Amino acid sequence: PPEADVERLLAMPTQPPSLLTLLSPPSAGERLARMASTKALINTVTAALPSPPLPPLPPPIYIPPPVDHPAEAVPEIAPITLREVNTRVTKLVELHEQDTQDLYALLKDAQDSRTHISQRVTIDSQWVNLLMEDTIAH
Repeated sequence: PPEADVERLLAMPTQPPSLLTLLSPPSAGERLARMASTKALINTVTAALPSPPLPPLPPPIYIPPPVDHPAEAVPEIAPITLREVNTRVTKLVELHEQDTQDLYALLKDAQDSRTHISQRVTIDSQWVNLLMEDTIAH
């Protein structure tokens, strides 16, 4: 780009307008000359400016090769004897029975607690009734 042209245009002295020219509108020729010089200056400055750099390209998308997921694979089952199967089933049954007994114990404790609370409410209600009758009597 011709930087010398830019500097030459910027260094050109401009004369201050006379007070009379400020009062009268510019002639068509003056307007055209002003527009042409302004356009030339804009074109020269624009040509001298470097164009902005292009944005960098995004990295390529990596697509990994297909892999069999372990969750989808069928697990290999080790050979097992009938005695081992029976042992496992027996342990599971014992565990199930213990869990069932624990649940029944929890239910019994909850029922006992409800019964105790109910009895306590009954006793407290009787006391309240006695106190109310005593208050009314005196």
